[in-house]
Amino acid sequence: MTRLTPKPILLTLAVAALVVTAGICSKGRAQTSGGPTSARFAFQSLGIKADEAVVVSVASTSAIPPPCRIRLFDADGTVAADSGEFRVTSMGIVHFTVNFAKLNISENRQGRKQFHVVVTVQRNPDDPNAPPDPCRPGVELVNARTGHTFGISDPPDPDFTF
Repeated sequence: MTRLTPKPILLTLAVAALVVTAGICSKGRAQTSGGPTSARFAFQSLGIKADEAVVVSVASTSAIPPPCRIRLFDADGTVAADSGEFRVTSMGIVHFTVNFAKLNISENRQGRKQFHVVVTVQRNPDDPNAPPDPCRPGVELVNARTGHTFGISDPPDPDFTF
């Protein structure tokens, strides 16, 4: 029968403590320095006709809102409308409306202007506890004369890989 002495037990406990400590420290560093720096929401292709408009909304879900930007692209990937960088107020909403005439895209044979919306949300360095996608975008198509919504685009999942 083998008798355990305190020395091997203490040595085993010391090694185990080092392994656990190293794991906790490396996990903490990965969480604070890693992660995505921004999220991109690329909506499906849409089209509007004369007397119609697209309204892109961005709602903040963070106490410290990060920088955001809305761009509309034509079929060739050229920017047709750009909101410029903005910040949504804490728990607020920003609307970016572009009507048919201001959308810098040629009409197709049916009189429509086809485009897709991309919303980019930067990760806020002032809020390390914010989720990777601290703003949620939405897109609706409206009648420019009445303001009535006639179409809503389902929000895409955020892309963190671009």
